[in-house]
Amino acid sequence: MPIPVFLMRDAFEQIPAALTEPAQAGGCSGVPSLWRVPLPVVRPGALSVALFAFFSARNEFPAAPVLLPDGAEFTLPVFPTVLVPRHPGGIDRRVRRRACR
Repeated sequence: MPIPVFLMRDAFEQIPAALTEPAQAGGCSGVPSLWRVPLPVVRPGALSVALFAFFSARNEFPAAPVLLPDGAEFTLPVFPTVLVPRHPGGIDRRVRRRACR
């Protein structure tokens, strides 16, 4: 979490005041000012952060089943794989027992 926060903070700090001040002088303040001026400028930084978060979550997938062998502690990316039956058309009895508790 710290890396995306620092990336977005740096992206917002790079916006010059010369871009935001005319919008405020023109009567645009608060949230509308945020939507119209800084967010379009910061869009590449937000895309980079989104990709970084996606790849971090994807890289966590192989490690979670190894480090957390108990199904009660699985992380969100791993949990849907437990719900899928091992055999096509079959029922995974472990999942059914766990769900009934």
